[in-house]
Amino acid sequence: MQTITRREFTGRLGGGVLLTVLLRLGAIGGVALTLVGCLMDTILAYANLAVKAFNAVVQVLASLGITALPGGALITVVAQAISSALTAVSNAVTAYENAPAADKATTKLAITLAIYEAIAQLQTFWTNLNIKNATIQALITAIIAGLQGFLPQLPVPPNPAAVTAHIAALTPVPKHYKHPADFQNDINAILTTGGYGRLAI
Repeated sequence: MQTITRREFTGRLGGGVLLTVLLRLGAIGGVALTLVGCLMDTILAYANLAVKAFNAVVQVLASLGITALPGGALITVVAQAISSALTAVSNAVTAYENAPAADKATTKLAITLAIYEAIAQLQTFWTNLNIKNATIQALITAIIAGLQGFLPQLPVPPNPAAVTAHIAALTPVPKHYKHPADFQNDINAILTTGGYGRLAI
């Protein structure tokens, strides 16, 4: 039997425990990084689908002849601005993913602000549109609900009141889509129910 001194035993035990702790901390850190990565991938995929969903809104308006009426050109311009705002969410996520560690906090906050801006533009669009169409309302509501669902997992802006000071004509219950395909299914269900299944995204 090999004998070891108490000092040797303590050293071996301490080293083993330390190694175990370090490995566990590393695993936890890896899980945290994975979770953040999954969140960013989900937001990115969602934002890309949201652009398509809003394009469906525009196509519904066109099918109703709204964009051909006087003022229709303005609706098209505003719609393009909203598509740009949704694309800005995607761009903010990409910027975060490519940012060095020192800039992660700032670029992550930029995602929050981009989401709030997209929500504000969608709310204003619906309010100014002044068209009572159940399909359009349901589509815009679903897009907003999905955007709101990500906010609890993102940084809170320094002045929340400033970024939420928009007309809240629609008050959806925030919905966190863990799988972008679920959002896609919800949008397609709305389109099908409204008789616009051909516009499925």
